[in-house]
Amino acid sequence: MALLDYAEGNVKTGISQIKQLLPRVADPALAAIARKVMSEGETLGGDQTQLQAHFAKLLALPGSAIAADSGMRKLGDEYLKRGSFLLAMKCFYESRDLVEIGRTYLALASHLFSIGDEKGAAISAGFGKNALVAALRNDPTSSKAHLYLALYYFERNEIPNSKQHIEAGLGCPATYETKRRLLALRNQS
Repeated sequence: MALLDYAEGNVKTGISQIKQLLPRVADPALAAIARKVMSEGETLGGDQTQLQAHFAKLLALPGSAIAADSGMRKLGDEYLKRGSFLLAMKCFYESRDLVEIGRTYLALASHLFSIGDEKGAAISAGFGKNALVAALRNDPTSSKAHLYLALYYFERNEIPNSKQHIEAGLGCPATYETKRRLLALRNQS
C-alpha cells in the first residue's frame, strides 16, 4: 500500500508508511530498495511526472519493457511530445541513444528560439548537431540520424547539406516512418 501511495503521487504518505514498515522487512535487498525509494522520493520532491518515470525505472523487473532501452526510449518519446525536454533527455541518456539525445537537443533549440532565447537555442542546436554527428561516427547507417540532420539543415535553409543527409538516409536501412519522412523532405527541397 505504501508503494501505491508513493506511485500515485502521495509521496509523503508513501514514505511515512515505508518508514513504519522498514524495520519489519527481513530481506536485505528489499530493505535496500525501500531505502532507495524513500531517498529518491525525498530528493525529487513533488514533481509527479518525474516521480512516476523514476519510480517505474527503479522498480522495473529485469527484462520488463520499461527496464529495457526500448522502454526508456518510448518513455522519452512521450516526454518529448509533451515538451518535457529534460525528462526526455534523461530517458534517452539512460538508454544510451545518441540519435534521440541529438533530436531532443534540436527540439529544445526550436523551443528556445520560439520564445526568443537565441543564444540558448544556438547552444542547444550545437549540442544536438554534435550528438547526431557522433551517432553517425558510431553507426554511419543510422537513417534517423541522417533524417534529423537533414531536418536541421533544411530549417536553416542549407539545402545542399540537407539533401546530402536525405540521400544518405535513404541509402540506409530505415523504418517505414523514417523513410516516409525522408522522402517527404526530399520532395520539399
